[in-house]
Amino acid sequence: GASRVRMGGGGAAAGRPDLEDMVNAEAARLEEERRAAEEEKKASEEEEDPLLKAAMDDGEGAPEVEAPAGLAASPALRALWKGTATLLWKVRRALLRGLQPDVRRVVRTLRCGRRQDHYCVLQLQGGALVRALGMERKPSAAAIKKAHRKLALQLHPDKNRHPKAKVAFDLVQKSYETLKNDDEHIAFRLRRSRERDRNREKTLSRLSATGTSAWALLRSLAEGDLLFVALVFLLLA
Repeated sequence: GASRVRMGGGGAAAGRPDLEDMVNAEAARLEEERRAAEEEKKASEEEEDPLLKAAMDDGEGAPEVEAPAGLAASPALRALWKGTATLLWKVRRALLRGLQPDVRRVVRTLRCGRRQDHYCVLQLQGGALVRALGMERKPSAAAIKKAHRKLALQLHPDKNRHPKAKVAFDLVQKSYETLKNDDEHIAFRLRRSRERDRNREKTLSRLSATGTSAWALLRSLAEGDLLFVALVFLLLA
């Protein structure tokens, strides 16, 4: 009887680690769900941000292209007309951006603001190679303040006549407020690092898929050539 009690106690002790593993796994799952819910809530709040909504377009409007009445009977000519007119409008827009620094600064700030990249908004990001390798250094408080002062003067609505200058100015203010706060700055760098890792994984996955497809194509061509040579040899034999 005593031996059976001891054996039962040993069985309970042996089963205790499994129970602890189950509890730990459940706690980890709940924590992961909580984090996912927080990220989803944060993303929805960012989508509802009026400043982010205002930065979604460059304020230059879309080209209004109408084909002449004489082309109404030919869908192909009408599509060609609209495509040519749209291309000319894009060329004109690019020239205006190149010749007008105020326009170029506003458009650049808006595009950085859409990605919520505060380094890009304040022009504090490193080069492409530095960013890809994850060697970007944290800018100092003096550098952040200097960049903010410079861009605030360039994008102030009283000096910049672009219709989206006020939005770009507010984006600069928001980035400055975020980066001068140590906790928010650290959180931004962590989010930026995660996004960089995800983009790197996507790029590697695309390269791998492209390499696999290219190798399969080359192999199929090689096999087709061999079959063709064999067929010619059989016909000539």
